[in-house]
Amino acid sequence: MLPPTGPRGVWCVIVLVFITHLCGVRAELPTCQSSEYHYEFTECEGSDQRWRVAVPNQDDSTCIVKEPPVIGPGCDQSCGAGLFLDINNDMTCKDCPAGTFSTGGGVMFDEFTVMPSGFNTDSEGGSEDVTQATCDMSSWQAMGNYISSNTDTCPAEMTYVAHLKKPGYVSFDYQYTDKDMLFRFYSMNDQCQARHDARYDRWPVTSNKGEWLSIKMNLNTGTNILHWFAQGVNIDVTQRTKPVLIKNIFISGIAYASECTQCHPGTFTSSIGSSSCEECPVDTYAHRGATQCTACEDSTAYYSEQGSGNCTEKPQCTENDYYEYQTPCDNNKKTQKIYKWILPKICRGDIKGAAQLPVSGQKSDCPPCNSGMTFINRTQCDYCPANTFSDGVQSCRGCPPNTAPDYGMSFQWWNSLPPNMGSYCLSATDLNGRGCATEQGWQLAGDHLNSGRGHSDDAYIMLFLSTAGFRGSEGLVDNKPTQVGKIIFDFEMICSSKCQFHFSENPQGGDLTTVKTWTGSYGRRKYTYKVTQNVANTFSWAFVKTNSPLNSKATYTYTNDTVIIYSITAENTIDGGASSCTDCPIGVTGEGCIPCPPGEYLDSETKSCIRCPPDTYVNPEANGKQHCLPCGPGTRSEDGVSCYSDCTYTTMAGQTFNFTQLQSFQTVLSSPSFTAQGTRYYHWFNISLCGEPGGKGSAVCNSNVSEALSEDEDDEDVTDVRAMICRSTIIPPVGDSSGPVLSVQPTILGDHLVAVSEDSRYEGLRAKGFSRSSQLDGVDDINFFFKSSRATTACHQGRSVVISLRCAGNVWEDGLIELPSSCPDGTCDGCNFNFLWHTPEACPLCTQDDIATFKGECIRGKQQTHYKWRTDHRVCRGGLELPGPSTKPCPMIGMQAQLAIAISAALAVMLVVLVCYFWKRTRKLEYKYQKLMAGAGSAGDEFPAPDTCVIQDGEEDEDVMFSSNNDNRSKGMRLFTKLMSKGGKSKMNDMETMNLTHDSRSSHL
Repeated sequence: MLPPTGPRGVWCVIVLVFITHLCGVRAELPTCQSSEYHYEFTECEGSDQRWRVAVPNQDDSTCIVKEPPVIGPGCDQSCGAGLFLDINNDMTCKDCPAGTFSTGGGVMFDEFTVMPSGFNTDSEGGSEDVTQATCDMSSWQAMGNYISSNTDTCPAEMTYVAHLKKPGYVSFDYQYTDKDMLFRFYSMNDQCQARHDARYDRWPVTSNKGEWLSIKMNLNTGTNILHWFAQGVNIDVTQRTKPVLIKNIFISGIAYASECTQCHPGTFTSSIGSSSCEECPVDTYAHRGATQCTACEDSTAYYSEQGSGNCTEKPQCTENDYYEYQTPCDNNKKTQKIYKWILPKICRGDIKGAAQLPVSGQKSDCPPCNSGMTFINRTQCDYCPANTFSDGVQSCRGCPPNTAPDYGMSFQWWNSLPPNMGSYCLSATDLNGRGCATEQGWQLAGDHLNSGRGHSDDAYIMLFLSTAGFRGSEGLVDNKPTQVGKIIFDFEMICSSKCQFHFSENPQGGDLTTVKTWTGSYGRRKYTYKVTQNVANTFSWAFVKTNSPLNSKATYTYTNDTVIIYSITAENTIDGGASSCTDCPIGVTGEGCIPCPPGEYLDSETKSCIRCPPDTYVNPEANGKQHCLPCGPGTRSEDGVSCYSDCTYTTMAGQTFNFTQLQSFQTVLSSPSFTAQGTRYYHWFNISLCGEPGGKGSAVCNSNVSEALSEDEDDEDVTDVRAMICRSTIIPPVGDSSGPVLSVQPTILGDHLVAVSEDSRYEGLRAKGFSRSSQLDGVDDINFFFKSSRATTACHQGRSVVISLRCAGNVWEDGLIELPSSCPDGTCDGCNFNFLWHTPEACPLCTQDDIATFKGECIRGKQQTHYKWRTDHRVCRGGLELPGPSTKPCPMIGMQAQLAIAISAALAVMLVVLVCYFWKRTRKLEYKYQKLMAGAGSAGDEFPAPDTCVIQDGEEDEDVMFSSNNDNRSKGMRLFTKLMSKGGKSKMNDMETMNLTHDSRSSHL
């Protein structure tokens, strides 16, 4: 049939003539035989019409196809499951023959010995500085039963183009266990445009190790480009992330299958029109396209696992081909040790030297129940009821009055797993075989628990313990998180390889975190983990024999490698059983001990609750020590629970700072960093300097990598953390600038403030990494010290942050936050972070000491005073404002003149006093002399002249006595007068009183 002659037919004829002309040079080539070409349909035209054309099997074919185009069936025609469209003959739907199958309008990819046709893989470097060769070997790889992604930080992508004739879907199973690996699945349209919609863009949730989850995404009619994207984000180049595994990829909506698919090896179908193939049972096999399974020739010498493509010779039995376990106690409290072959049994016991199954059934006494438990129906141990206790030997008894049960979990006998404990085994390889010898994995052995025998090398053997929470209160002691409980376990590792034993916790609302990992052999030892989060929690123990890359088939190289757990103890839990009862505070009633109100502690003597003084907080781990601990410098507390800063601070020198304008959380973006393969990433820091009232942080970091939900559901964040300081890793789009910006790995760096100080050190924390050249004279940096209560594998004491606030008047109010130049991510060791915040808000408040006073001269009775900042470049802010000029009255005479007048007046007064004094003194001496002369010359008497007439200082007139022979006084009166002159109140110093008498002889001289 020739093409029509309408307008469309004309164009077809023109194209055919043009092609014939171009190929004329090859006219001498022979015509292709039917085996050298195949048929394909053209794309549907606007009228839903398509053509069947012959296409050479090879691009460089040495023959010419002369088969003319033929109109094919309508584009809306489809074939159901078990049918195929016979494009080679009459182009109708026909049944698939036996040994083949068809999904109808879909295609299944479940065999990956090589990468299936149509799948393309690519990996590119994330930086221009990194050559493409760095990531050339990082791509998705076919691993037999599944496809595995890369394990490094190169972005690896796998694509498949699906041309759908009608609406359909794609589904696949995946295993995604490492949160340090980004995994994205999305579809693009025929113009290579990404559909940023939850329906077409998925960030699958993580799975447990060995667990397979499924994804189904609806697809539109037309071209759908499917993308599987994986990239590690582990910054530690010494550690590799775990790969993403994908299997069972099914795409529907293709409308027809041009041929049926042969059954894979190990499967068969005996009927025509099959839509799938069945697996061969154990001890049978089938080749590709089989219509039935064939039994192994000698079942005693050969075996095959379910779904095998061939039979394997059985080895001789060893001790690793059977396992033992203890039966639960019977009504007589007896237990038995049972031995069983691992099924299916793939070893021979009839060969010389082969291990034989030990005799089972020997009875022995059951061990007692574990502490806090008792026998139920004489056969099984369970926790004691509320408000009772037991040591495991005796039955449960009620707690005495005014006491409360000390709940906990203690396991040292392993005849059965406790109610809140479970175990399982998972194996990613040999999916239909016996990767796990038993579904439980762990084996009970009476006085211990072991990882069991017969598991493959990659088997992941998990044991988990769940608790509703702990009775302690979260808090801080010496800037370290307080413990609310303990997990203690006793174990031993016996390994010939680099086996690994992981201990992890998964608190409610958080992520699964590996607390500790042991590698290789370890003698018996005890490990104690302090629990710091008072939430429901699940603790897990996982053992794997090797951490080598997975193979497509199970291996049993390290069959004797095992871990033994002797005991596990969880202290201070809410649930579980009580082994004893403890005293309660006075006045407490009800179930259990009512704890003291927040901010109060229990006095051991009075058994009463006492409130902590202001600016102190309760020490949850007092144990005879100080019950209330003081808050750090610069912080305060009113409730006795936590310490906080009100965003003000006063130094020892009296400078006051007010940081209230910095209370809202700030963001800091680090410089770009690159992984070893060149992937660019940033660190985004959110900082809440003072937090909310009570010291709660207001900074939030989240992850936007989440599983997209269906249309009628809301999206939810997988992880949100809230703290004083937190960090997220930001990964920009790779290649496609329209792709989403990823925020991953939200991490708490500091969840409480411990001190505010101008000192650069505080209890092991230190402000460092910055030059002091920009620091202003007289103004110290104010350092905020933060701690995180969450310990990590790398940071056993938790992370810490020091934010130094530096006075800077040349930046805006919020300022500029600087990271250390030597550590652009804010830290050099991953545990201790430093930031320098330049801001005017870090300048002290202005006081009177910052203002200088200048007084003018007194002019016309008025004096003006001016005020100015003491320094040209003011370093203070706010506080006291600079006063304006002031004027006040002043005297007309100046101060100097007033002082001169006062001095002159004082000198004048002193001079007058001296003149008067000496004048009076002279007058007194003159008077006394005249009186003396007058007395000596009276009555004409003569007498010798006195030696002196000087009167001593202090001498008065009455001290000098004059007498004569003519003295008419009586002798007694004269004697009295003489005595008075000697002993009177005014005595003469070192002088005698002499009576002057008249001597008659003097007249003769």
